[in-house]
Amino acid sequence: MASLKHLPYPPRAPLTEPGSGLATIAGQTFFNQIVEMLTTLTQLGTRANQPSATTVFPGTLYYVTDENKIERSNGNTWDLFQS
Repeated sequence: MASLKHLPYPPRAPLTEPGSGLATIAGQTFFNQIVEMLTTLTQLGTRANQPSATTVFPGTLYYVTDENKIERSNGNTWDLFQS
């Protein structure tokens, strides 16, 4: 199963510059980590290219393009989410 230790945590530094609303470097880094994590949690491809359910975060969705199905990893197997 994928490790949860690499999940992003909000930085202790401010996410935006006070008064300006512009992202700080810490805020932009945190945002980039969240986008990367969300991209990892939704994948698509053919059945042949589908990763093992044990190698992705539980809850990851995978769209099987050659079968027009969406499956969700429970950490051990892929379960039908939508067909």
